[in-house]
Amino acid sequence: MKLKKEGRKWVIQGDVNEEDNKGWIFRKKFPTKWKAEIAMNVFKEGGRVSDYWEKARKISNERPERIPNKAIEKVEKSLLEIGLMAPTCEEIIEYA
Repeated sequence: MKLKKEGRKWVIQGDVNEEDNKGWIFRKKFPTKWKAEIAMNVFKEGGRVSDYWEKARKISNERPERIPNKAIEKVEKSLLEIGLMAPTCEEIIEYA
């Protein structure tokens, strides 16, 4: 079995020569690599989907919190810059 990335998801593929590529693990797509690795380990041990979810919940609590991206920091910086701008009292002329 090996991990393969398909688009933004991870899937587990069995060996080409392996006839029994059947089981819950081959029908699922995983959002992250570490979840796919947990599923592969649980499947090798003969576990079920419920065993996978139990281990995934346990490990997710131990993993450091992930900051999605720096978008929040960029927005806060932009708001700060806008707040520092001096307001103007200039007349606005509209052109048609």
